[in-house]
Amino acid sequence: MNDSIEELHMNRVLTEEVLASCQNHIESLQDLSNLISQDAEYLSPVRLNIKMMEWHIRNLAELILPTLT
Repeated sequence: MNDSIEELHMNRVLTEEVLASCQNHIESLQDLSNLISQDAEYLSPVRLNIKMMEWHIRNLAELILPTLT
């Protein structure tokens, strides 16, 4: 019985960590999207922001869809 309670607690903690990580990635994507809108006339920062967005998207995909990545 104790093993299942500990396992449930561990799963809950991992789920909260995954959700917190997802939230951080989503907030970063929103910030980067805003920066891209502001920097649209400057190509270099836009490219960097897009690369950073791609990185966050890959991380989200790994967290949300681990079997597909």
